Amino acid sequence: MLTYDGTTVRLYLNGVLDLEREVAAEFSEGRLMFGSNRGATAFFSGSIDEMSVYDSVLSDYEVYALAQTDGIGVGGVRVGLASVDFVTTTRNANPITWQHATLDSPFDLFSTWTFNDAPQTEGYYDIRLETNDAAGNVSGNRIVWRGLIDTIAPTLTVTATQASDPQGNFTTYVVNAGDFLLDIGNSDLPCGDDGSGQSVYDDGALPYDGKPFALAMTCRVTGWDTMRDMTVCDAAGNCTTVTVSPNTIPTAVSVGGISADLPVLPVALMTWLAFALLTLALWWVTMTQRIRDWRNGQASR
Repeated sequence: MLTYDGTTVRLYLNGVLDLEREVAAEFSEGRLMFGSNRGATAFFSGSIDEMSVYDSVLSDYEVYALAQTDGIGVGGVRVGLASVDFVTTTRNANPITWQHATLDSPFDLFSTWTFNDAPQTEGYYDIRLETNDAAGNVSGNRIVWRGLIDTIAPTLTVTATQASDPQGNFTTYVVNAGDFLLDIGNSDLPCGDDGSGQSVYDDGALPYDGKPFALAMTCRVTGWDTMRDMTVCDAAGNCTTVTVSPNTIPTAVSVGGISADLPVLPVALMTWLAFALLTLALWWVTMTQRIRDWRNGQASR
């Protein structure tokens, strides 16, 4: 094993340091050549097998571990999640939830691992790693990452109603949404949002101070919507979409003493009907009076 940190070359034999010397690199552009002196002389006689190049300088312990054929190897990896306490800033203030990761090469000296079973959660968390071998030796249990973990989509409820007033027809929407951190800018809502309907965090100790966690808004759009898709998203990119079909509020009217529920009609049509009913009523009164006068005239003869 040969390592070079830019200043010192170290040569290991069977995992043990055998030679150490300061050496200046001969190629400033970082060229590396094996098996010869600059590709011109001192060619290596034999074969080179299973050569590995690492992207960092290995420590003495790592070199020694690679040279051991009877090493126990990595037996397991656990991933720990603990919510971050931004208020008291006390280390290890919250309990750690440990879950097992999957080793790609169990009990090899080196193995990659994967973790796909993150719990349904949302918030800021510390991620810790802990490793062990078959002999029960444990190492690690240190914080390797801190940030937002959000695997839960926002909640979204919407109701819509068709209605009319003297200015015309419209649809009223009532929207309620919630999440640990909402992303209103990437949401698709019927009337937009000017911020007045948002509930935001109000604590300067939090890195998400001033960010919204809830939305409650009522708005109206011109015309009668028949169906509309609405979407609300959170800061982690989780989104919830609902399809809304507005309700029609019936209006009770009485015709000939019989009460009936009729749908709300457009203003223009309602005006025309009112005028038609008024004209019919005037005609009925006029005709009734004429018939009464005619009968009185017949009776006097």
